[in-house]
Amino acid sequence: MSKTVLVVDDDDDLFFLVEKYLKKTGERVELVSASTGQRALQLIETANIDAIFCDCQICEESMDALELLEWVRNANIDTPFILFTDNSTQSTAIRALSMRADYYLKKDAENLESLFAQLNRHIDLFVEMKRIETACEDTKEELERKVKDKTEDLQRMNSLLEAEITQKEQAEQALIESEERLQLALWGADLGLWNLDVESGETVYNDRWAEMLGYSLDEIEQLDSTWREFLHPDDLDKALALWQEHCDGKREVYEARYRMRAKDSSWRWILDRGKVYIRRDDGRPVKAAGTHLDITDAVRREEKLHEVTRRQAERDSRHLTKVCNAVLERLNLVRAAVSEGVCEDKTTEIREMLDDIDSIIDEGMKGIPSRGERM
Repeated sequence: MSKTVLVVDDDDDLFFLVEKYLKKTGERVELVSASTGQRALQLIETANIDAIFCDCQICEESMDALELLEWVRNANIDTPFILFTDNSTQSTAIRALSMRADYYLKKDAENLESLFAQLNRHIDLFVEMKRIETACEDTKEELERKVKDKTEDLQRMNSLLEAEITQKEQAEQALIESEERLQLALWGADLGLWNLDVESGETVYNDRWAEMLGYSLDEIEQLDSTWREFLHPDDLDKALALWQEHCDGKREVYEARYRMRAKDSSWRWILDRGKVYIRRDDGRPVKAAGTHLDITDAVRREEKLHEVTRRQAERDSRHLTKVCNAVLERLNLVRAAVSEGVCEDKTTEIREMLDDIDSIIDEGMKGIPSRGERM
């Protein structure tokens, strides 16, 4: 371990004494000297001094040894301070030690070698403590720097996280508002909604989808029944074929009309529209969504109108048959008159029969309602 020792003395006696005994330890010791207290202060402030050996009898009016000691301790410098004297009084020794001098020794002490060995250990301890303190200070500064850097990183991450949370909250709020608008639109249009995971087969419905069949949504979820199990057997194949054509990309949208069994075992007519909105790169469908519209009343009106139209057509057919028969009867009379060669004598009668035919046709047409009247 190397160390730097300051020797303060106005002659070389103390310097030679310190050099003699400290260098016996075999350690590397650098000695610097100052002949005055002021010079000693300059070295203490500028050099890295590990110990101070000072002669009590330095001859300087501006600063003596005890004043130098007082200045060092007032400056919070803990460097070992050893005072040497040729002759001293007990009061001087007590004063020096009370001012936190580490040792107060006589130059002609009999056990100087052992005292210097003890001093050397004390100085080594101070140097080691100073090294540890420096290392601790360096470690503290490094830790403070790392803590500062980490704090700044955390602050940046926190800012990014706050921004992400804000964006997420805004997105969630926008999604909620969008779903509310969708539900309002579906409610206004009286539509049931379905959302299908094509690969797993899992389907999610809204309340209206279930209500169309007389169920609650909870009941539908507990039934563990697939969509096709609700379909009328006569409509199933066609609906599946239309759906497959859409999945294969042959139809832009899926649309089918079919009957579904309701909770009360009645059949409800449904208009089903949907579309695959997520596909894999190879075109396979992944996600699809669509709507159900209950068209039972509309289908029944169509069926009723069809029945009315059919019956009217039958009545019209019977009436036309009657008119045609009457016309044919009159035409046969005219044909008979012509074939008998009595046309010249029967001109007036034939004309009357033709007028009669026109009247029959006019009256017959009046019995057939126009398309607007049928509707």
